[in-house]
Amino acid sequence: MSKGAYYLITLSLGLLLLANHHLGYSIGDSIFKMLGIPSKLQKGNTGFHMPVIIGWILIITGFIGAKNYYRPTSPQILSRLVLGCIVFLLLSPYVSEGLMFLLKYNAAGRNSMDISNSSCYVRTEENKLLADCSFTIYNYGELDQIIIKPTLSYEMLGKEQIDFGVNTLALEPHRKMNIRIPFKGTPKDGSYSMGPVKDVEYDIEVIK
Repeated sequence: MSKGAYYLITLSLGLLLLANHHLGYSIGDSIFKMLGIPSKLQKGNTGFHMPVIIGWILIITGFIGAKNYYRPTSPQILSRLVLGCIVFLLLSPYVSEGLMFLLKYNAAGRNSMDISNSSCYVRTEENKLLADCSFTIYNYGELDQIIIKPTLSYEMLGKEQIDFGVNTLALEPHRKMNIRIPFKGTPKDGSYSMGPVKDVEYDIEVIK
């Protein structure tokens, strides 16, 4: 394998760490999570996002190396590298989504689905809290139904403890679905907070 090929592989690995997949965060974050490595290192008041740092080092190294190696035989290598990087970053969400539907086509457990773009608007109504939540479900496999409820942390709602009731959702196999659904809850301390909450997580139970 030529030295130029190694530079292109280095560039591709850097792009892979920085590119976003269909769930809205970087592939590098997913790789670090899968390996059990924290993607963010905190030192005092300064945080270091390791996939970004490593990704940029690989991109700069691979880009400059490939440009210098191929320029004598391919004068247009700079524009081709730039165009290739842009196309890679633009297509990565669509490619990752397609791969997940393909790889998990016959799956039926909790790992056969993902949730993204999740947010809730919390409001009061007749001494109850209502969370109007919206999110996107990727049902890669063959799930039919799930039981779901939001888990809103103390920090999200002014340090209240909220116990929301569950809802049952019917799912269509192998489909991406945009869901909007209300949840009812009562804060244990009797106080209320209102407003939007982003990046909400959910407790999910698969109905078999």
